[in-house]
Amino acid sequence: MPSRWSAIFFARRKGNAELLPRFGRPAGILVAVLLLALVFCFAFARLQYGWDWGAIYRYRQKFITGWLVTLAISAASLVASIVIGLSAALAQRSAFLPLRYLGKLYIELIRGTPLLVQILIFFYVVADASRSSPEPT
Repeated sequence: MPSRWSAIFFARRKGNAELLPRFGRPAGILVAVLLLALVFCFAFARLQYGWDWGAIYRYRQKFITGWLVTLAISAASLVASIVIGLSAALAQRSAFLPLRYLGKLYIELIRGTPLLVQILIFFYVVADASRSSPEPT
């Protein structure tokens, strides 16, 4: 007969299927988070650093302004991503074949490349090309 702890923290197998206990996933996540928190608490306690919270309080207006700007940028990027994603999805369903394949190409390129690579390409190639114009001769 399994103990109470093994009934919560250990998965059982029945044929090829794995049976998770009813509260096994939340309990496992909770224990993992608590262990990670203990490791960080121990590491920070060993630093013996005196936090100067007064310095943070003096710059509270800058933190609040930065937080509000972050929220605004996040909202704008959410709207832009919905518009771009919906446009690409509708382009894939288009009867006009060049538009359909352009939508497929865009989706495959965006899904197939890492986000950091996309950021670097847009920053160094697209933004730099739009910033510098050819000198008139």
